[in-house]
Amino acid sequence: MKPDSLEQLYRVKTDDELLALGTDRDSLVPEAQALLAQELVRRGIAVPRPPVHVESDTVLHLEENPAFNAPAKVGQILLALFVFGTVASFFVAIVVRDLDWKKELSTIALVMLLFWGPIFAVIAWATRRNLRKARLLPKNRKP
Repeated sequence: MKPDSLEQLYRVKTDDELLALGTDRDSLVPEAQALLAQELVRRGIAVPRPPVHVESDTVLHLEENPAFNAPAKVGQILLALFVFGTVASFFVAIVVRDLDWKKELSTIALVMLLFWGPIFAVIAWATRRNLRKARLLPKNRKP
């Protein structure tokens, strides 16, 4: 169809017919969409958008979390290797030198616990709080 004939066709349609076309706008070619939008604006008709249903528990699907992607997993593995490698190297150095290794190892373990303990405690607390908040969100509201 020619754009002129489409424009005339839209002008003779009733408001309800235009609204019906407007709700199924994706089935029209781009030229027809543009002409329909012009006619709706000319008549002052607003086409209501269909409501988007969002499940409130989508936040809780941690396996689908985009923040836990491949680079994040690689970073986590590298951090674990660094921490365990550091601890292992201290342990090996203490045992090889045959120092009072029990005292040294307990000191290192205490320092690691005092350093990493509060950090992991805050991470666990914040994660738990956010998961509880996500469960309490109403079903029709986005976070």
